[in-house]
Amino acid sequence: MLLDTGLVFLSDSRTSAGVDHISTFRKTAVFQRPGDRVLVIQTAGNLAITQAVISLLREEIDAGDGPTYSIVSTHAFRGR
Repeated sequence: MLLDTGLVFLSDSRTSAGVDHISTFRKTAVFQRPGDRVLVIQTAGNLAITQAVISLLREEIDAGDGPTYSIVSTHAFRGR
């Protein structure tokens, strides 16, 4: 793959609930503020926790009346 600019995110979408039950679930979530920022979250591990966290983030972002700072409205991401 040849890119002049940008990033490519790839993730495995297979999930297993046992030997006989293999499904797919999108393990990459994209949150964006058009013209400002894009945040890509890639997950692995427990599917129920992944679904709960992504769902919670989407609900808080869509509500718009939550905390002053959200994952898409903060001015900067800083480590402590």
